[in-house]
Amino acid sequence: MNLEKKENFAMKGLTPEQVTNIATILSKIGSYEFNIFELDKYAGKNAIYFVLNQGLTRFGLMKYLNEPKFVEFSKELMEGYNREVIYHNDLHGADVCQTTIIEIEKGNLVSKLKLGDIDIIAVLTAAAAHDFKHNGFNNNFQVNRGTDMALTYNDNTVLENWHVSQTFKVLLKQGNNFIEGFSPEEYRHFRRRMIDCILCTDMARHAQLRSQTNALISQYGIKNGENIGGILVDDPAKRFDNQQNILSQVVHTADLSNPAKMKEVFDKWTDLVYMEIF
Repeated sequence: MNLEKKENFAMKGLTPEQVTNIATILSKIGSYEFNIFELDKYAGKNAIYFVLNQGLTRFGLMKYLNEPKFVEFSKELMEGYNREVIYHNDLHGADVCQTTIIEIEKGNLVSKLKLGDIDIIAVLTAAAAHDFKHNGFNNNFQVNRGTDMALTYNDNTVLENWHVSQTFKVLLKQGNNFIEGFSPEEYRHFRRRMIDCILCTDMARHAQLRSQTNALISQYGIKNGENIGGILVDDPAKRFDNQQNILSQVVHTADLSNPAKMKEVFDKWTDLVYMEIF
């Protein structure tokens, strides 16, 4: 993305030096050397917009979307994250989205899983929105306190259900619906991908997701990235589920990826998560 030629809300008021710094940082978006805190320093709390926009552009997907409505969606998404929540805020959402970009690219998943454009749009959006409107208290707290949120979702994957529900309420507003050009079938596909990716960020689902992945590895003889094509079975429903298992793992592991980052980034995230918990 050539930031100097792209006029949008996120660029207003930025100095040429800030624009140059943002462009330099975003040039590392496909690398574990990317520093989300450096981006935040220059981006005016617009990190999610820059990262998600860059990811969709990188995969050649913005041409399928309503860009003005994507901008409005991004604004409301960023506003819905609360910076008073020290760890689970918009920077974490942007960081997980950036790591998802890495995993898709490094794993060559578009080719290996025969992913379509809608799959990538859904996964990147899910990564950016996976903790939308997080209130800083975990699922155990919600359930033990019997909060409205816990009652709404029957103590089941409470926060994650909340995140995805609230995201779609924002997305489907007339002025925000950047996927309005999707057919009903494409929308259902997009929605299923997003729901599953976000719900699987619940750590309570970790063991089940890992077990399902191990079953796929065993069934199709997948080793060191080889034979992954075996999951692309003829049955469309089964193929979707097999692909979804891997995509859910991508977002889930991106959510837990802090130790894979540069030490200064990892240390910062570690401090923040302890501050939020305690």
